[in-house]
Amino acid sequence: MPETRYYVRAFAQNALLRSTSDTASFVTRCADFFNDALGFDPCCFEEFFCPEGTNCVPCSNYGSVVDIDGNVYKTVWINNTRWMAENLRTTRYADGTPIAHVTDNGQWSGTTQGAWCTPYNSTDPYVIRSQGRLYNWYAASSYRNPCPNGWHVPTDAEWNGLLDSQPYDDDGNSVAARTLKTAAQGYWTPTGNSYYDGVNWTGFSALSTGSRQANGSFAGQNEWGWWWTSSVDQYNLAIGRGMGYGQLNVIASNTDKTKGFALRCMQAPSPTFDLYQVGPGVDDVAGNHSPSVILNNGQEWMASNLRTTH
Repeated sequence: MPETRYYVRAFAQNALLRSTSDTASFVTRCADFFNDALGFDPCCFEEFFCPEGTNCVPCSNYGSVVDIDGNVYKTVWINNTRWMAENLRTTRYADGTPIAHVTDNGQWSGTTQGAWCTPYNSTDPYVIRSQGRLYNWYAASSYRNPCPNGWHVPTDAEWNGLLDSQPYDDDGNSVAARTLKTAAQGYWTPTGNSYYDGVNWTGFSALSTGSRQANGSFAGQNEWGWWWTSSVDQYNLAIGRGMGYGQLNVIASNTDKTKGFALRCMQAPSPTFDLYQVGPGVDDVAGNHSPSVILNNGQEWMASNLRTTH
């Protein structure tokens, strides 16, 4: 079966003794992965069926979006918001400007410009295709936008919106990481307890790509997945979101902007003017009357520009 880890051992035996090798493992790959005629089948990276009684997303329900480099991503609707269901792989901003490719540890730790690398500086096209690239926060937050046009790197508040839509256990604790992690084998260290493993009912398909540290080294592959938000805290530290193997919740980390995390983009919401009713209007101190509108959130806004002179 594609995207499944298998374990094998070899042994030899004669009349006198039996010898057994160490255990080796491998992950099967999608047969059409490099077939341009057939294209990439998103089902190769996810479950081929949804367990009965669950709320997971069948492959046929995925949409798609294309970045500036021509990479095609599957997308999924979660809580009325459209998210990428894969990590970003672009090497350019949406306006076509290249993002610097930095492999050297010293250069990575010293730059304050947008930069990308691959997990562990891998050159394997399969790793890049399945796990995406890692970006520093300067690239993630750039006004040039690393996401496709009409999409953006989500804020921390938008990540909260994603997480708040996910289930809680009987004690009121979030289990969002369980519903967001991929259930495909080989991408997270097994916990030995299926309750802590990903089930991917959302279709988000989070992978444990690890991260690049501020000193340029890599860590956490198969154990942690990290994604940037576009937000900073009150101390101007960048905010990232992380999922660890054996953890049910998604954590927030206020950290160094030079670290390399993955990116998930979300589609910018369409502007809506949720008018509820026409308001009574308001008079300024000079007696100028302005009409007003009352939105569904209860706020009353002036419907014309202020004209007072005092």
